[in-house]
Amino acid sequence: MTVFTPKLILFGFITFTLFSCGDSPKVIEVTQQDATESSFSVDPNIQVVAGQPAAMANDLHQVVAEEVLNGSRYVFVKVREGMKSRWISTRSREVVPGQTYFYRGGLLKTNFESLEFQRSFDTIFLISSLVDANHAQNANRTAPAMAQGGGSTSQKQNISTHGEPTVAPEGTIAIAELVNNAAKYEGQTVQIHGTCVKINPNIMQRNWIHVRDGSKDDYDLVITSVQYLPEGTEFTMSATVTLKKDFGAGYYYDLILENGMLVQ
Repeated sequence: MTVFTPKLILFGFITFTLFSCGDSPKVIEVTQQDATESSFSVDPNIQVVAGQPAAMANDLHQVVAEEVLNGSRYVFVKVREGMKSRWISTRSREVVPGQTYFYRGGLLKTNFESLEFQRSFDTIFLISSLVDANHAQNANRTAPAMAQGGGSTSQKQNISTHGEPTVAPEGTIAIAELVNNAAKYEGQTVQIHGTCVKINPNIMQRNWIHVRDGSKDDYDLVITSVQYLPEGTEFTMSATVTLKKDFGAGYYYDLILENGMLVQ
C-alpha cells in the first residue's frame, strides 16, 4: 500500500502545477482599482506645495510621438526616446505623430486598462503635462498666438477681463506698466491684480499662471507659483520680476514673474 507523506503530496502538487501551465499565456487579472482610467491620479486641481515630496520623478524626457490614441478625457501616446519606446498618457490635448515633446517624471502603472479603447497596456506612464518642443517660440507673445498652439498644456479659455470695473488693491501695478518698463522693475517684488486665463499645473514643481488685467491683453504674462488658481479666478499676487529667464527644456521668457504668492 502506498503511503502519501506530506512531502510526497507537496511534490505531486508542484508537478501538477508545472505541467498544467504548459506553454499557454499567463493571464494576469487587472483590478479595477489599480489599472483603469479612473485611477489616473494626476489631478490638475492639486495645489503644489513648496517642499512637498513630488508624487513623480522629476527627470526630463525629450520624446518623439509615434502613435496617438485620442480619448474623451485622456490622450495615450506611444513615444520614442532614443532607441526605446513607451506609452504615456496625460489629459486630453492635441498630439501630432512625428513631433517632439518634453515631459517630466511619470507615474508608472502596470497592466493599465483603458475602458474607452478596450485595451490593456503592460506598462504606461501617467504624466501631468506634455509640452511642445517649440513652445518657447510663443513665450510672451500675444494671446491669439498662444491660443493657436505651441506649449499650451490646456486650452486657453476666452475669459473676458473687461466686465464690471474692479478696484485693484493699493500697491498694484498694471501689466502694461510692467511690460513697458520691465528693466525698471527687474529683481523687484511687484503686485499684480488680474484674471487667470490659463494655468499649466505642476511643471517643474510650479504652477504656470497666465494673467490679464485689461491694460495689455495682447501680452502673455506668466507668473510661477506653488499656489493653484482655477481658470477664470480674479486674484492679486505678489511676485519677483525676472528678465531673460531660461529654465531649460525650451522654457525661456524675456519677462516672467516668479515665486508668486496670493495677497489676501
